[in-house]
Amino acid sequence: SGVMKSGPADCQSLSPVDRSKLEQKVGVMLRLGSPTQVAWLLHVLIIFITPGCTLSVTIRNDVPRLDSAGAVVDAHSGNVIRVNGTYYLYGERYRNATGMDWQWVVDGYAPKLTVYTSSDLVHWVDHGLCLPDTLNATQWCPSVLYDPAHQRFVAWWAGFQVGISFDGIHFEKLAGIVPTQLGPGWGGGEGTLFVDTDGTGYVIFEASSRAANPATQHRVHIAKLAPNYTATTELVVSLFPDTFVEAPSMFKRNGLYYATYGTCCCACREGSGMAVFTATAVSGPWVRQTGPHADANCRNSTAAICPGSAYYPSANPADNAIVPAQGFSINTIETADGETEYVWMGDRWLQGPGNNPKCTNLCYNPPPAACVAGQPDYRVGRDPTYWYPLEFDGKGRILPFRWIDSFEVNITMTES
Repeated sequence: SGVMKSGPADCQSLSPVDRSKLEQKVGVMLRLGSPTQVAWLLHVLIIFITPGCTLSVTIRNDVPRLDSAGAVVDAHSGNVIRVNGTYYLYGERYRNATGMDWQWVVDGYAPKLTVYTSSDLVHWVDHGLCLPDTLNATQWCPSVLYDPAHQRFVAWWAGFQVGISFDGIHFEKLAGIVPTQLGPGWGGGEGTLFVDTDGTGYVIFEASSRAANPATQHRVHIAKLAPNYTATTELVVSLFPDTFVEAPSMFKRNGLYYATYGTCCCACREGSGMAVFTATAVSGPWVRQTGPHADANCRNSTAAICPGSAYYPSANPADNAIVPAQGFSINTIETADGETEYVWMGDRWLQGPGNNPKCTNLCYNPPPAACVAGQPDYRVGRDPTYWYPLEFDGKGRILPFRWIDSFEVNITMTES
């Protein structure tokens, strides 16, 4: 699921003779192991021998990401953070969920918070579920940050539920549900966490009013977090202009704040767009990007937000998403030369093995027959993801998406 580049000054600088000897030792240690396991252990040993080196890795989208056992990484709609030299990939784990029961609390298939770790964004170790499997609730759209003041990880997931961890792997759910600060009659949906350069935390989230008013359904807001990141303190921005949107994300680049989201897709194969707003302060005013594309992942360059989705299908191909994926977070990756890559990550729903072409959306309840009996070998957990380094023009505007099979990033290796 990725490639490591060799060079005289990088992490692969062992001599051919030493590398051959090490490969032989690894082979003895894992004489019954698979080639994937042998390659993974060899990589770990080399990094352990040469901490502080620079590694050039290739992040691939043309093949699924795999873990150290050779299985497809089953972590969806989450995020990546780096703490003390280790990358933590959080997401929803679907296990053996099919098109019939992928999102419901039946047969133990409800999505659960999971984590994988890596030293290089390529070789991933599966640590399983972060919370007890007996916690009978869905854990959609997790977002995790590290709180250095308390030396702990803080996780939020849909419904404004929060958990904490001191190792980034085993979490404890905190009691209750965090208020959205929207007042009575509003239900908190999914959101992502953002920590500003001064340490102030925010959650950008979508929420719906329980009133039967389409104008208040699936609207995006921003709330400020308490210093320990486990609660909200005040509503900063209420009601971004679009309705029926989801998967909001937020980041800061060159002093400019960005807020993004897409139309409701909810596990649709065609994916969703990415509307873009910018502001010089979190409190706004927030201005919609108007060019080169208002919606960076929409073929229609003039659409304020891409209308083609599972809920709003369009007969016009120009309305479809450029990349058939539903975004779930924008992650910062620090490079060896001191730069920052802003990596958009999206789920390529219904694009894994065994999918029935007639099953295009998993959100219907009950789901269409094509998503049930029509794809007995399909598993949601094997759907791939798409990682994309955002591109910007000289004015700071996000350029239109494009499909790329892979991209390279240079990272500095440190001991965990």
